[in-house]
Amino acid sequence: MKTTAKWVGAMLTGLTLFANYGESSAKALTFAQPAKVQKGTAQVKPAQSAKVQKEQPKVKATESKVAYEEATGYFVKNTVKGPLANPKIETKKGFDEVFGPATTMGKNGKPTAINFDKKFVIGIVGEKTDKSTKLQPVSLEKEASGNLVLSYRKEVGIKQSATFVPTLVLLVDKAHTGKITLKEVK
Repeated sequence: MKTTAKWVGAMLTGLTLFANYGESSAKALTFAQPAKVQKGTAQVKPAQSAKVQKEQPKVKATESKVAYEEATGYFVKNTVKGPLANPKIETKKGFDEVFGPATTMGKNGKPTAINFDKKFVIGIVGEKTDKSTKLQPVSLEKEASGNLVLSYRKEVGIKQSATFVPTLVLLVDKAHTGKITLKEVK
């Protein structure tokens, strides 16, 4: 067991772990001395406390990732015909003109609550179809210009007996401004 503990400790010498602390920074934990393995456990503890170093995030100079939350429990109203001219919706009134709540029974039956004081919506409305279709977010990135690019994937399944309009509703912090560009990826 001692040989194993020394080997694991030697492997962890100089190990650097990264933790993301928001968009603008990342912190690295570096173990300066070999780590010690407690006998009878799978836990590894550093011999000395780890030192923290501030490092620059590893993102492209022109783009950065933007956090979002997918809202569920909404349908597209029958008055909406085809894709939205502008997918960015910043008010409850504007949202209510396009989407309605689709409340169902059960634990997760209520639509996601939206606080328009803090967030805005990116809404994608697909074409009416009789095929099982799901719109999946891939990424949301901020360009150097400040505009946002939402990449999404359309997954088309089998033919259904009814028609419906596929939708995707994302919530984004209002700190992110700029125009929204939608990009369908294969």
